[in-house]
Amino acid sequence: MRLRSALNALAVLATTALLAAPALAQEAAEHAAAGHGAAGEHARETFLGLPYEVYWTLNLVVFIGILARFAGPALIRFLEDKQRNLAHALAEADRQREEAATMETRLAAQIAELRREVDELAARAEREGQREREEILAEAERESVRIETAPAPRSRRGCSRRRRSSPRTPPSSPPSSPSSASPPA
Repeated sequence: MRLRSALNALAVLATTALLAAPALAQEAAEHAAAGHGAAGEHARETFLGLPYEVYWTLNLVVFIGILARFAGPALIRFLEDKQRNLAHALAEADRQREEAATMETRLAAQIAELRREVDELAARAEREGQREREEILAEAERESVRIETAPAPRSRRGCSRRRRSSPRTPPSSPPSSPSSASPPA
């Protein structure tokens, strides 16, 4: 844990130094452009006997230290929570992937079963259709034989010839009913 804290503090320090370097360079360039002193004069400005660069560096180190002290733990907690959440999300994704694979296998088995049932139904329908066809053909054959062996029905033309050739007898009158018949007078 201490190593992690030290590495985090070092990372914050390096990041801050990289961010502060352009500002420090610009300030140094402005200071040189202001032309303090003559061309041959290299007078260095100091504060309490130390050059300003030492104070700038000391100021940067103190700032990074304060930042690491107060913002470091929150940053570490944030990163650890993020890592924990990612690990949980990966575990959940693995669980869902396994569940999907199981479901895929189960559905493939159901599809295979349904295909088998469809094939059975098609075969049964084919057999029943063939049996129906054979029954219809057998019935048609029996009807055909019955028609061929049955006596030929008399045609009207044949019946009229017979009537002409047979002696004509007057049609017999239907018996009269007693109510319609009147007594001879």
